[in-house]
Amino acid sequence: MLGWYARFIPNDAEMKLPLLKLTKKNAEWIWADEQQQAFEALKKALTEAPVLRRPDFARPFIVQCDASALAIGGVLSQVFDDGEHPIVYVSRVLTSAERNYTTSEKECLALLWTIRKLRPYLEGYKFIAVTDHSALQYLRNLKDPTGRLADGPWRCNNGSSR
Repeated sequence: MLGWYARFIPNDAEMKLPLLKLTKKNAEWIWADEQQQAFEALKKALTEAPVLRRPDFARPFIVQCDASALAIGGVLSQVFDDGEHPIVYVSRVLTSAERNYTTSEKECLALLWTIRKLRPYLEGYKFIAVTDHSALQYLRNLKDPTGRLADGPWRCNNGSSR
C-alpha cells in the first residue's frame, strides 16, 4: 500500500527505511520503536497538509530536489492564486554504491532522477529546477564534464528548463 501512496508523501523513501529493514532477505522480524515511529510518521503524512493539487498545464512547473546520505527525492509543484502547491512527490533510497557518491554527485543524481521520474508531467512544458546545492549551477556551465557528472543537469536544458 505504501508503494501506491509514496507519491503523496514528501521524503517517503527516507521515512520508510526502518520498515524496509524488516523486508530484507534473512532479516529478523523485530518491530521496535524505530519501526513504530516510522509507521506513525507515514500515517501522519498521509492524513495532514499539504494538500496536493491537480496540475495546470498552462502554468510553469517547479521541480525541487534534494539528497541526503541515504535517499534522494523531489517535488513537482506549481504556483496558484493562493500560493505554491505540491502536485506529486518522488523519492527513493540510494543504492550502496550511490551512498559513496560525493555530495555534488548525490545532488546531481537527485536532480536528474527527479526530472526523469516526472517526465510525464514535464515533457513539452516549461519548468524551473530548484536545488539547494549551488555547485550544480557551476557544473551546468562546464564545457567538458567528466565522470558521473558528465550526464549532469545541463543535459536537461533542452529549452524546457531554466
